Amino acid sequence: MRRSHMEDFTPIVTEDVFDRGPFGLRSFLQGRLEKARSILWILLWEYQLFGCFLF
Repeated sequence: MRRSHMEDFTPIVTEDVFDRGPFGLRSFLQGRLEKARSILWILLWEYQLFGCFLF
């Protein structure tokens, strides 16, 4: 899988933070990370596409 440029915007968190998570943050974030990245990419793309019409 190729690296997306959106990875640059994700905060750097140590593995210990995920391991000490009280509610299983590791499994939760791993299941949501790709969906969140795709949504952020779509919002960024729409902003670039329609931004020229708004300004």
